[in-house]
Amino acid sequence: MTQLLYIPLFVFYTGLFTWLIFRWSFFDIAGTRKKHLAFFFLLKVVAGLGLTLIYTYYYTDQSKADIYRYFNDSKIISSILFKDPVAWLKIMSGIGTGDKDVFSYLLNTLHYSHPAGDLVTSNSFLIRIISILNYFSGYNIYVDTLFFNFITFIGLTALFKALRVFFAEFQAILFVPVYLIPSVIFWNSGLLKESILYLGICFYLYAWLKGNESRTTANTLLMIAALLIISVTKIYVAVLLVLCSLFLPLGSSVTQLPYPLTRRIVIYAFIVFVGWYYFGENFCEKIIYKRDEFILLSLSENAGSSLDS
Repeated sequence: MTQLLYIPLFVFYTGLFTWLIFRWSFFDIAGTRKKHLAFFFLLKVVAGLGLTLIYTYYYTDQSKADIYRYFNDSKIISSILFKDPVAWLKIMSGIGTGDKDVFSYLLNTLHYSHPAGDLVTSNSFLIRIISILNYFSGYNIYVDTLFFNFITFIGLTALFKALRVFFAEFQAILFVPVYLIPSVIFWNSGLLKESILYLGICFYLYAWLKGNESRTTANTLLMIAALLIISVTKIYVAVLLVLCSLFLPLGSSVTQLPYPLTRRIVIYAFIVFVGWYYFGENFCEKIIYKRDEFILLSLSENAGSSLDS
């Protein structure tokens, strides 16, 4: 597909997603106009374009640009489907990736796998998602980014719907922290792990806080799925989120908590004990190693954003 054909494809998907905001009942929120939600989404689209353009034309070394690290590996994995569907299924499921025939394909990727001992963060889940999106985007990074914009926007809206009950008289004030903080708009709009983390965190909080209204199986399953998404991206974020859940929902009385306070204290104390007993020292070493890795990278690249501690 030539580059010119991607422009109408991008416009088509932008129109489709905007239309869904106006038509999908999920976005029916009392006291909130659909045109405001559409504006917030289009703002994310512009931010996603800007982020991708910066990584494309300012930081021109794709080997050092995260979005291109993930995108370039995703194209390799997407192409496997048409060569060896069985190997593709193993890669996408994560089952049997150590098989010789499958591993030979992964050798062509550069960032799909982290070192075996790196439990702190992972690229594979994000790259798998982009690999699937490639079939709908024609392997175009800008269209893939547009898909990410809409997916994460659904997550942000779910968070808005969960929090609005605590701001019944000042609902509009939630627009700022949920949709309009610059760091959220920018880093939440590209092919980055932050987008996946935002999605998982938003749906986790949505499912947990919805437990105040109804403790349904669907809410529980959604909370587990969201936690899994976070865990396979950055495990330490998942651990911190689970521990912080002890204090949710914010601003509510103890009697309104979705799960009894005493029961949660016992459960989390047990989780902390088991986790520390089996993984504590090793896990802390992994975090320290990852921190040292970031420091060495900032020094080697002379990063202007690094802070001396």
